[in-house]
Amino acid sequence: MAAVREALSGIGTGRLVVEAGCGTGRLVESLGRHGHRVLGIDKSVAMLAVAAARAPGRLVRADIARMPLPDAVADATLAVATLEFTDAAAALAELARITRPGGRIVVLALNPRSLWGLLDRPRRRIPYSTATFLTRRRLRHLGRRHGRIRLSGKLFTAARPGLLHHLERFAAALGRGVPWLGAVQVLVIDKQAGGGTCVSG
Repeated sequence: MAAVREALSGIGTGRLVVEAGCGTGRLVESLGRHGHRVLGIDKSVAMLAVAAARAPGRLVRADIARMPLPDAVADATLAVATLEFTDAAAALAELARITRPGGRIVVLALNPRSLWGLLDRPRRRIPYSTATFLTRRRLRHLGRRHGRIRLSGKLFTAARPGLLHHLERFAAALGRGVPWLGAVQVLVIDKQAGGGTCVSG
């Protein structure tokens, strides 16, 4: 995923990246191919069973809010469409705990107020109907606790084929120009010893 690779720019190859809520392991596999050491964590046995074929030996079953990893072990941590389905503050604090000072925390959060949300109406179906979506204001508030933040709106991905695919290029451009309409909100936290400041789009 281009947005993830962009957010991880500057995190050199061979560095440890932990993805919390790795699901079926697509991103673990992809980041591994790009030279990162990647560990995927998920609490779903079914998801990990699929992920095992893509990333054997690089998976751990655990809750994102209680990961069995030492403090400051990771150069970067990552959660994609995961904080919406758990206690976001606790999960982000756990990501910060295992990220070393000077490391990076990356969160991709879904935005139901985007064109994707307005057109595809995700709240009407599982799993999105059970999600607690995070506003840009909430993401900023949570992120500032752990370091210097950048927040941007990215991407448009149609969940269904048909008419929405014809709008994808236009919506992606709009999401870049008007960040709060981006289907995915990308929160990047550069972890520091103290608090941080905010630079946002």
